[in-house]
Amino acid sequence: LIEVHQVLTRLAMPAMVVLLLLAPSLFSVVFGSEWREAGYYAQWLTVMLYANFIYSPVSTSFGIMDRQDAGLLLHIGLLSVSVVSIWIGASVYHNTLVTVAFYSVANAVLYLLALVWLHLKAGSTLVALLKPLAASLWRALPMTLPLLLIASFALPPWSVCALGVTGAFFTFLYYLPLLGQLRQQTKGQEGA
Repeated sequence: LIEVHQVLTRLAMPAMVVLLLLAPSLFSVVFGSEWREAGYYAQWLTVMLYANFIYSPVSTSFGIMDRQDAGLLLHIGLLSVSVVSIWIGASVYHNTLVTVAFYSVANAVLYLLALVWLHLKAGSTLVALLKPLAASLWRALPMTLPLLLIASFALPPWSVCALGVTGAFFTFLYYLPLLGQLRQQTKGQEGA
């Protein structure tokens, strides 16, 4: 559980940081300026999708621990907060973006609570849950900072190229140990 959590956290963190910081700009550049608003929706949905990405593979732990009752309660909770958050956003605020934000944050909180519960039941600690998140966020910043600079300032082409190469270099450094770890695990499984 802990190893899977660490790998998934490291794998998805850079994409999450980029989308949280740059989704409107990226949508505008890739799809055209009329898609900028969709980038704001993507920013909010990124929170939930990141939590879901980390939670989904370890969700089988409910069955392994013979705690399907807890898994059922979580899914009832997810359905409930989804319906309530959409209802609040639509009927109280009458704003689609606010509705998506409520929906995303409410679901992300439940996914994180489920991760906390699973970690504690597996004999892990909150530190073991939060440490990979903080470490991955810290390591993802050098590769996302060049993109943020490119998106935020009108830079000459040579600086855009230099920042792009810098970001690519830090991305390579970020994922290289993770690839080695995955390769080592694959070899260990083949040998067993």
